[in-house]
Amino acid sequence: MEPIRAILLPGSVLPAQPAYGALIEALGPGVDAVAKDLELYAGDAPPPGWTLDTEAVGVLREAGGPRLEGVPSGGLLGRRRRGAGLCRQTP
Repeated sequence: MEPIRAILLPGSVLPAQPAYGALIEALGPGVDAVAKDLELYAGDAPPPGWTLDTEAVGVLREAGGPRLEGVPSGGLLGRRRRGAGLCRQTP
């Protein structure tokens, strides 16, 4: 059985690795987890014309296609063959 692929998105304050590094380690080999930073913070300044669509495009690029769900305050996106799972990061 192939590992579950998960994309972990931070909220707007803490970068992805500090937010999810320990969780990724704890998930183990059964989960192919990636901590993805927001596109807003990918460079020294926000990308020209940045919108929430910019973030959606970045997530879809990381996921390799559509069929994901998410929450704007950060969350865990899991993609399986037949859909997606969702877990919200809470303060």
